Amino acid sequence: MTTKLTVKVAWWVQPYLDLLMLMFYVIAPFLEEDDPTIDWLLKLHSGFICRFGIRCLAD
Repeated sequence: MTTKLTVKVAWWVQPYLDLLMLMFYVIAPFLEEDDPTIDWLLKLHSGFICRFGIRCLAD
């Protein structure tokens, strides 16, 4: 028995990640190294991408 797994990434994910990195570069000088805001933002945006930008299909 063979299972085929297909992962589809939405077209907007790469531009979204580029803008997200730009946002981090802009706000990074104003945050401390161990600031929990960075972790919170990463969890928030990665959850958004996982919910709406990635689809897994198994046949």
